[in-house]
Amino acid sequence: MVELSVGSEVDRVYANVPDTVQVKNGGEAIFKVERTNLEDVVVWNPWEGASKMADFGPEDGYKNMSRPPPPL
Repeated sequence: MVELSVGSEVDRVYANVPDTVQVKNGGEAIFKVERTNLEDVVVWNPWEGASKMADFGPEDGYKNMSRPPPPL
């Protein structure tokens, strides 16, 4: 299992990761992503940069956001 901590802005593609990815914030597990037939994982969180987005809310919502990319 891959563990990823989100504590700042992140926009990354993780290639060839195992079937399960665990996302943590401040060392605390937030959720696990389990998938099949997908080799890569994309992680994006604008962190404090979210305040520059007109349609992003609430203001501190970046601390709790998660959004897997849509399937291709």
